[in-house]
Amino acid sequence: IKALDAGADDYLTKPVSRHLFLEKGRKFLAGIDRREIRVACGTPVRFMVHSLHFAGVSTDISTGGLFVATDYDVEPKTSVELTFALPESDCLLQGIKGCVAWRNSRENPAKADMPPGFGVEFTNLWKEAADMIAAYVKISSH
Repeated sequence: IKALDAGADDYLTKPVSRHLFLEKGRKFLAGIDRREIRVACGTPVRFMVHSLHFAGVSTDISTGGLFVATDYDVEPKTSVELTFALPESDCLLQGIKGCVAWRNSRENPAKADMPPGFGVEFTNLWKEAADMIAAYVKISSH
């Protein structure tokens, strides 16, 4: 209340969500978008939501998350656990935890040029997985 009374336009509370931070930033600053390089990554993805298992295909990936193309409609803010392998890798990345940042439903797509599915923000990436994803993104972006 004190910040708003002093002239602040908005505020964030801790812990700061990357998604909410960008959403609020876009309200006030033109051109704010994701910072990570995103590259194509068509690899099968298994995901678990509320102890139920589903399958999809990753269309792109960054060091911060990936997009899963699937007909299963997952609500934003839902926790998911992912299992996938990066293209041309024998290593299966298991137990990758994330949170659904946005969805692209078939009936009401947020982005008409993308398939139905949802964007996942990684929330608990173990170091080896983070290193492998970063290396894949770096190689694929050149």
